[in-house]
Amino acid sequence: MQFRGSKELVVFDAWDERVVSSENCEAYVTYNNTRLPWSPEVDALGTHFRFSPGDALHIPFVAGHHVRNGPDDVSISMSIIFNSGQSMAWRRALAFNHLARPVLGKIGMRPQPVGQLGWRDATKAGVWRSVAAARQLFR
Repeated sequence: MQFRGSKELVVFDAWDERVVSSENCEAYVTYNNTRLPWSPEVDALGTHFRFSPGDALHIPFVAGHHVRNGPDDVSISMSIIFNSGQSMAWRRALAFNHLARPVLGKIGMRPQPVGQLGWRDATKAGVWRSVAAARQLFR
């Protein structure tokens, strides 16, 4: 939500590997890397929005996006993150992939991306929830 000043916001399709790779998405949601690689060529894949006071926009879960402040002196905006049962399940499935990636890499494999098959994502999320519960027991 934009309150003062202006900015340009570019939003990309969620799960678009050309913008944010699965590996980078997994690292981002587990807070292992919150500075994702970027190239200006990717801008053509996004939808551009110009914001002024009173404008608001929903950005889907894991949809790549970036913001450029406008020419005004000060830009003031607010972001609100809404978590749903689905977004939390995706977050757990992404965490599972992040943990499994180096293990599978040792045998020449990689985890399948999240966001493509619901049953697979639910299975990964359930396993991750069990792993997290077991970790709590042993602390």
